[in-house]
Amino acid sequence: MSDEKTETIDITMPEIYEGMKTAKITFWIFEEDETDIVEPNDQLLRVETERAFFNISVPPWITEKCRVKTLHKKAGEQVASGELLISLEPLSESLP
Repeated sequence: MSDEKTETIDITMPEIYEGMKTAKITFWIFEEDETDIVEPNDQLLRVETERAFFNISVPPWITEKCRVKTLHKKAGEQVASGELLISLEPLSESLP
């Protein structure tokens, strides 16, 4: 038996520009799905602010493929800078 804990990577809403208060999630590119695999540099979602639409990508510090574990916000919801958006689970090298 393995007592390894599954590592989770939490991604929060970035401050897209100085003074940004909130953004509305227009759509997610990925879903909570065992088959949805996120890769480095992939776009995760699109948001709308009072200034424009922006695509939010995987942060540059994520360098491995991950599975979407949890979407913490739904399309149509407002999100503030620093709020939790998505949790990812890194794929193990031992997986087929």
